[in-house]
Formats: sequence, structure tokens, C-alpha cells
Amino acid sequence: MRRNMFITCILVFLAGLTLLIVVTSTSKSEVEKELRKIKIRNISFFMTQEKVENMHGPGPDDTPGCFGCELNFIYPQLKLSGRYSDTLDRKNDYRKSPKVKEITTIDNTVKVFDIGVGETFEKAIDTLQSKGFTLQNNEHDYFYNYYFKDNVYIRLWADAELYSLKVNNNYLGKDNDIIKGITIEYRVREDEEIVY
Repeated sequence: MRRNMFITCILVFLAGLTLLIVVTSTSKSEVEKELRKIKIRNISFFMTQEKVENMHGPGPDDTPGCFGCELNFIYPQLKLSGRYSDTLDRKNDYRKSPKVKEITTIDNTVKVFDIGVGETFEKAIDTLQSKGFTLQNNEHDYFYNYYFKDNVYIRLWADAELYSLKVNNNYLGKDNDIIKGITIEYRVREDEEIVY
């Protein structure tokens, strides 16, 4: 009898421990939870392309000679552009609508992670670092000169350019320079493996 009770207690303990591990490993980080709350001109992260286009129209990126641009969108009248994920939640069913993984804004009325266009680089960098973001300074990484925490990447721009091919990726901005654009991206590593 005691042996059965002991085995039952051990099994209940192991089941509880397994559940705790599963819940903590699948829960979103705080920065990812904050990312999900961001809404810029009614566009939010992980929103489907179908929903975005129902609100604002197609917004295609018509950059000449750009392969893979069908997943980019640009709405100059909204002062934003972005990119959809080619793989997020679509692993086995490519009929699903792609989801927003990146937004760039040049709108000085928008704040993300307590930083906004029109602030100095010094102030924004202090804010990002206080929230645990670190500068990616490996020039061979796709996210070179982005600040990151978990899978969330933020780039501060010294130029107000919505077409990402036209921005100066090497210039980080000096302390008193004014931020003219901000890119926020949720990193989807499977997308980086695609060759267009």
C-alpha cells in the first residue's frame, strides 16, 4: 500500500515537473509579448498579409530587380513599410497568408519600446540598453548594427527612407543625431535560409 502511494506521488511529481517545463519553454519572452502589443497604423506583428491588404490595399514594393520583394510592403502615405515572413506558421501549408515580421516607420507620432522617431540616438540607445537590448556588431550577420533581445531586433536609422535598399546600413548615428526611422523585426531563422 505504501509502495503504491509512493509510486503515485512520484508519478504526480514527474507529471507536474514535465508540465512546468513545457509551459515555461513554450511561453513567450517579455520582449516578444511587448512586440505583440505594437500596432502601427493598425498593422501589428504576426497579422496576416490578407488582413493588412484588406485595410490598406496591396502596398507592393516595386523596387526594380529585387528578388523576393513580393513579401515586402510599403505604404508611403502611412509612413511605413515592412516585410512578411515566408515561413512563419506556414510550414506545411503555403496557402496560409504570410504574416508581418518586420515594420519600418518614419512617423514621429509612433513609439515602440519607449523610443520614437525624432529622439536622439543617445536617448534611444540608453532606453534600449536599459531594457536589455544588445548591439549586434558582427558585420557578417544579417542583423548587423541592430539592437536585439531574444528574437526581437531593432534598428535606428539616421535617414528617413522606407525602401530598405536605399538606407546606409553602416552608419549608426551619433549621440545627438536625430532618429529619422526605426525598423522592428521578429527574427524568423527559416526565412533566412531561403535563396531567391
